[in-house]
Amino acid sequence: MERSDNHGKQPATGLVILFIKDDKDIQLAHDLLNRLHALLLLVKKGQVQMVVNQNVHKLYPNRLLMVPQGKKWNILAPDSTIYLGILGFDPNQLYGPSTQRLPLAVFQYGGQRPHIMDLSTKELHWLWKLLKILKTKIHPSTPSPAHGFVLRYGMYMLLWELDRLVQKEKHRTPIMQTAGHFLVLQFMELLSRYYHLQHQVGFYAKRLQVSPDHLSRVLKKHTGRTAKEHIRAIIIEEAKVLLHGSKSIKEIAHRLGFNTPYAFSKFFKRYALISPSSYRKKHYGK
Repeated sequence: MERSDNHGKQPATGLVILFIKDDKDIQLAHDLLNRLHALLLLVKKGQVQMVVNQNVHKLYPNRLLMVPQGKKWNILAPDSTIYLGILGFDPNQLYGPSTQRLPLAVFQYGGQRPHIMDLSTKELHWLWKLLKILKTKIHPSTPSPAHGFVLRYGMYMLLWELDRLVQKEKHRTPIMQTAGHFLVLQFMELLSRYYHLQHQVGFYAKRLQVSPDHLSRVLKKHTGRTAKEHIRAIIIEEAKVLLHGSKSIKEIAHRLGFNTPYAFSKFFKRYALISPSSYRKKHYGK
């Protein structure tokens, strides 16, 4: 994924997620995805055949197919009702501070043959829900910096999940705990919807049915930031975007959930090390 020039407000490039149910959806996949993308195809219902470099692969429920970047592929028209999830991404466009910690196993099949895995019902459920959440953040109806956070950490979690599945096939000990990474994504999803209304860690912890301390420990372990630090960071990034526009400091304070302009200005100056008005004048000359 590529960092946008608008603090995460633009749709991610190099990342496409589709849910396929008919021939029209298949054609859309062919149009939107190409050899620049590494593919992940997940079958939830029905049977389908996929041709990769002239080799036919038969896929059915609970099967996962990974196609390396650069391969020529084609999904054949199915004979029955299907429901597929397909994700295409360009590994070269992944970004962020955790990039160096991404597992190598999921990239090692690059340039090799497609890799097929049979999943348990639980594994299918985890991955399917993950794709659903990520898709809503590629083209959000109300964009915000939080969507960029969800996409970034969601993709990291997906890559770790794929690595765990590869290691499982080789009878090795899994590297990560699925529940921890999934809690991170659930937190990011909630944060993207409520950060302008709820600034307290306790609100998110209660919705996720964990204690505030547990939530912060998990987030710190997997992202390097506590829950409170994530909340602060997103509010600051959103404030910077809004300061670029014509809204007054009072309007921005209200939009971001502060009771008074003074409370917002105090918060912004403490964590951005500059007052909102000075930031606006310095960066935008307003």
